[in-house]
Amino acid sequence: MDLGASRRGVDMGPSALRVADLARRLEALGHDVEADDDVSAALPEVLLHQSSPLPGPVGAFLYTYRTPIRAVVIGGGVLVYLLAAHPTGALSIKVLVVVVLLLLLHELLARPPAAAPDDTPGHPPRPRDGSEQAAAEAADLTTSSRSGR
Repeated sequence: MDLGASRRGVDMGPSALRVADLARRLEALGHDVEADDDVSAALPEVLLHQSSPLPGPVGAFLYTYRTPIRAVVIGGGVLVYLLAAHPTGALSIKVLVVVVLLLLLHELLARPPAAAPDDTPGHPPRPRDGSEQAAAEAADLTTSSRSGR
């Protein structure tokens, strides 16, 4: 793996150990050496551009607190207008445009938190703990023994 801590070249240390044939030398001294191969990983450039169908933490936060956020945005607009030294028609329109744009941005970003996936078609199977896995395997064995497999 040539990647680590988002920097290229992190394999130089392990490569130096391989070039020095350290494993063979340690085995010659009587030590047990377990050789692990390199770990393959996707390039960070690829990982950055993968999209997720699930909302991120910001979208979930904005969805959870959508009512107070709306109140703060509208209240802030009203406060700016009321505290203006000389409120004019142009200021009214500017404040209204900013408030509407902020509310639209909030609606675009707010996403409901991800629900736990179920085992229905079209959804990925949900992870099972040990007891659920054992029960599922027992059910599979019972079903396969009845069907004659």
